[in-house]
Amino acid sequence: MSVLHIEGLASNRKERLKVSICPECMSDNIDQRSSIALRVVCALILIVFVPLGIFIAWVPFVLPIIYQCNKCGVSKRKEEMETMDWRDKETFTDEYQMLEQRLLPYFNTWIEDQDNQVAKLIKAESLFLLLYVTNEQITLHRIKEIDEVELPLRLHTVHLTGNHLKVARNNYLTLTEFGKKLLTDEEAAMIHNEETKRGTKLRDWLRVEDRIAHIADLQSEKMA
Repeated sequence: MSVLHIEGLASNRKERLKVSICPECMSDNIDQRSSIALRVVCALILIVFVPLGIFIAWVPFVLPIIYQCNKCGVSKRKEEMETMDWRDKETFTDEYQMLEQRLLPYFNTWIEDQDNQVAKLIKAESLFLLLYVTNEQITLHRIKEIDEVELPLRLHTVHLTGNHLKVARNNYLTLTEFGKKLLTDEEAAMIHNEETKRGTKLRDWLRVEDRIAHIADLQSEKMA
């Protein structure tokens, strides 16, 4: 076997070792939503039912391939997904465990950020999350990193936009089943019972009850 052929096999093996992962929640439980078979069907429909459709039958084949994460529900183009080499899986697991140990003292506590907004730090669905409550909405952010060298705490986060991890619907009015797991009945009632400035009133209540455990500097990334 030639050296060139051996190198080619090695290259192919490396490609097979790589797996696509969700850039928001880092899950590898991803499915391709747009299949080649569906594109073929669309092309045939164009050819059969659309006048001069044969000239545009190529269009379905140039549309971007879409992947959906089964964990958080976000949909991304193939090129927007991240890739991980299986040989780095152990490293990723070690980093996850180290982050968990560093965050452990802060789980299920409320923090206030540099903009005087409040968020609850929790672990759910194997993710380290900040549940942000503002006057307009409730959002979730995945914690990527914590910097404890200086105070206040500095947390680096990614905003989660997928439908599977929604906390509330209808502008606060209805907590999802997932959302009910993240808030106590008392916390949920404080948010639900207010009609305006829910985030501000929740923050003021947490201050009075002395439930804000930490002040933090939050750095959130917005995914494309």
